[in-house]
This record gives sequence, C-alpha cells and structure tokens, in this order.
Amino acid sequence: MFAALVTLASVAISLALTLIAVFSLYLNTYAWWSPDTRRRTRYGTAAHRSHLTFSLIVPCRHESEEVMEATIRALLAQSHGAPQIIISVGHDDPDTTGAARRIAARYPHHAQVSVDRHSTKSKPVQLNTSLELCTGDVVGIFDAESIAAPHLLRHIDTTFAITGADAVQGAVQLVNYQDSWYALRDCFEYFTWFRSRLHNQARRGFIPLGGTTVFVRRELLTQLGGWDPDCLAEDCDLGVRLSTLGHKVVVAYAPELVTREETPDSIPGLVRQRTRWALGFMQVYAKGDGRVIPTRRARLLARWTGQVPGSGVALGPSMCGVRR
Repeated sequence: MFAALVTLASVAISLALTLIAVFSLYLNTYAWWSPDTRRRTRYGTAAHRSHLTFSLIVPCRHESEEVMEATIRALLAQSHGAPQIIISVGHDDPDTTGAARRIAARYPHHAQVSVDRHSTKSKPVQLNTSLELCTGDVVGIFDAESIAAPHLLRHIDTTFAITGADAVQGAVQLVNYQDSWYALRDCFEYFTWFRSRLHNQARRGFIPLGGTTVFVRRELLTQLGGWDPDCLAEDCDLGVRLSTLGHKVVVAYAPELVTREETPDSIPGLVRQRTRWALGFMQVYAKGDGRVIPTRRARLLARWTGQVPGSGVALGPSMCGVRR
C-alpha cells in the first residue's frame, strides 16, 4: 500500500513538473513565434517630437557613491533631454544619504534628494515619499545600480504617444553572465522574462511590473495612492492593480535599449532575492486583486504567476547547495 502511494505521488509530481516545464517553454518562446509577434514586441520608431517630461526616482539603500553616480550620469545623458532625478534615501542610512547629497550638489539643476523619515523602512515607503516631489508627466523607477541606455527615454516617450499607454515597462538585462554558473542562468531568465514572457502577459491583460525601467503617468500613479507600503513586491502589486482597473500597460523591447544590471554576487544573496520575490508574488496573489481581472485567461495567468514562484522557495536553496 505504501509503495503504491509513493508511486502515485511520484507520478503526480512528475506530471506537475512537466506541466510547469511545458507552459514555461510556451511563455519563453512566445516572442519568436512569427514576424508579427517579433514586430509587436519591439519599440516603435522614435520619430515624433518629445512632448512628455520625466521624473525618475532612484531608490538607494546601503549603496556606494560610485555606483549611485554611475546610474545618475547615465540618466542625465539621455538624448530625450535631462529629466528630473530624485535620489531616494532613508534617514537611518547616513552614509548613503551623504553620498546622495554630494551627488545632487554636483548636478544641482537636475538632481535632488528625497529623505524618507518614516520609522518603518521599505522600498515602497521610500518611493511614496519621493513621489510627492515629482513634477514630470511620467514617473520612472531605476534601481541604484541600473545603467540606462542613452536613447531610452526618447523611445519611452514615443511608446506612450503611439499606444496611449498608461504605463510602459522597459527591459532589463543582466550582463555578468561569465561570473558563475548561476549568473549565467540568471541572465538567461531575465532575457526570456523581458524579451518574451512579459509580452505574452501584456497580451493577456495581466502584467506584474518590474522594479526598474518602469514608467507610469504621474497623475494616475497619484490617484492610485502610489505603491503599497506593506508589500514585498510593490512593483508586481502595482502592475496587478493597473491590470485589474483596466489600464493599458505596454511592454517594449529592443536590445540596444535594455537597462544593464548585474546578478547578486553570491548564492546566499541570490537565494534571499528570489525568496523575497516569491513571497512577494504570493502576498500579491493573496490580496485577491488578480481574481477580479476582467478576463478568465488573465485570471488564470495571475494565479499561475502568483502561486508557481512559491515552489522555488524551498527548492532554490537545496538546488544551489547541490551544485556548489
């Protein structure tokens, strides 16, 4: 009897893993199905005159001045024109705050510092504090270690104009694929996520936005109350709320317009990052917003996105341990 139960459980697990693998393959290859699909997943030609202004928030915590300034310089070098840049820090992080003030002093006409003084610290709390200072038509978010492509904002402006989007998600690409076996795997996952999977989800009407290179019309973001201060995946949560309310979210990709970042430099760092993401996705799903998305396919996709990442919480550390 026990042997039969073990066999049945093994078959069930195998079928479940096969289903996950097949559906993941479907999502990962969506962008290459046809010439029309490849065309629809790219940016439009940036031919019209720029008409939107941008406020870019750079949330920083325990970051080096060198890393932060490299990010700020890339944002100031945009061919669209220099945006308003808000360096977001917490009052309990004096080293980063000091670095932010020195950087802002070097670029006084374009950069300013937002200091969050709430007792409870989190990225969404910092973002909401910074949102109060934004004056641009569109609010964009860039991680402290992000290097934006020089023509990115010009193409984002065009995308808003030709699609009538309420939010636009740009692409991120990890670049340190030669550092380790898990860095290579991480880089490939980012590539398929931003090059293919998100475009499929946009077509279905359910977009879990990323935490960087994401742009939202400021008036709409303010009406929504900004980011959920208690959410571990505030970026995903914002995308779910936009999807639920029927707002148009566009995802665009071009290899020359990706924002460059690096994967965590250690297995423990990678595990902490992925655990937070998985728990955050499950937290967003538990809130129930995804269950009221208008279409059945989008609701099923929301359930998949919210629940399947949780399987990696337990498997991830053990898999890393096996391969070390």
